[in-house]
Amino acid sequence: MNNILTTKRTFGIIGITWAIMIVLLVLSSCGSGPQKNDAKEIAEEHNDAKFENKEAENDAQYLVDAYSIGLYEIELSQHAKQKAVRDDVKELASKMIESHAKQNELIKSTASANQVSLQDQLTDEQLKEITDLGDKKGLDLDKTYLDKIIADHEKAIKLSEKAADKANVPEIRNLFSNALSPLRAHLEMAMGIKDKIK
Repeated sequence: MNNILTTKRTFGIIGITWAIMIVLLVLSSCGSGPQKNDAKEIAEEHNDAKFENKEAENDAQYLVDAYSIGLYEIELSQHAKQKAVRDDVKELASKMIESHAKQNELIKSTASANQVSLQDQLTDEQLKEITDLGDKKGLDLDKTYLDKIIADHEKAIKLSEKAADKANVPEIRNLFSNALSPLRAHLEMAMGIKDKIK
């Protein structure tokens, strides 16, 4: 009798264990799809759901892209300001932080007025770029920072030119039109410093 009870208990425990394993397997497979943890992608999805016409979606995308570039420039420049070896690179980094912080405030205000969602974090790719900069030392860090700033400003200028010309909302066109002069000045400064350390 005791053997029968023991056997029943053993099979009961095995059955419960299998049931728990199956439930865990089902739960883990439900969450194994691609997960969006990129704040920029989430903001883009919110805007796509919010706006029904292509013009409004494009305007939102200009703001999201510009804000993302600004966040990246600020974070990248904070690293350079602390770790660069050349004084002119540190000075450039300080200007980038100040200028892009102001510009991002303007973008945030314009986005809010037009009900556009913005991200509050860097993308995964931007985080990798910053890690890459953090791994550099000495003049190698200075050069890498300048290369990244130059490439990013070229991208920001193209974006601003396009938005200044094609944005549907006049306020957004003006925002990008006004951004062009400082962006071009930053690019010129970065290229000038890079030329000195070749």
